[in-house]
Formats: sequence, structure tokens, C-alpha cells
Amino acid sequence: MDLSASSEARFDLGFSRFKTTSNAEKQKILEGRNCSSTNRATKSMMKILNEYIDEKCLKNLDETTNDELPELLENFYSDLTKQNGERYKL
Repeated sequence: MDLSASSEARFDLGFSRFKTTSNAEKQKILEGRNCSSTNRATKSMMKILNEYIDEKCLKNLDETTNDELPELLENFYSDLTKQNGERYKL
């Protein structure tokens, strides 16, 4: 794949793929990563994960090691159902 031709075309048009971002723009981007809907979804999923841990009598999440975490999450996601008991579509 010859990237030089596309790069040359961009420069011929007077623009680059990368721009210089101001500090104000960087701050706005960083603030946007904490969107309220994302925060609510994360909080909700953490609540469900902690309910799973309690119901299965597993170690508290704070006591789970980095090596144990992948297996915990694998089991959680495969055991998780909707509130009506139906499995999520794969």
C-alpha cells in the first residue's frame, strides 16, 4: 500500500490529518470522556457486578487480584441475564 500518494494529496489540498490542539481543546476532550450517561452505565454495571459477587459468595472485588479478574469477568458476563431471566443475544 503506497501511503505517499495519499499523503501528497492531503498536503496538496492544504490540510493535514493531524492538527495542533490548544490546551482549551484538550481540556474539553478530557471533560467529555466523563459523560454523565457513561458514568451512570458504569455505576449501574458495577452495582450488578457486586450483586453477582455477593450472590456467588466470591471474594470482594477489592480483594480480587489482577490475575483473578479476567476469570471473574468471564464468568460474570456468561452468567449475566436480563432482569426477566432471559439471556442476552450473542
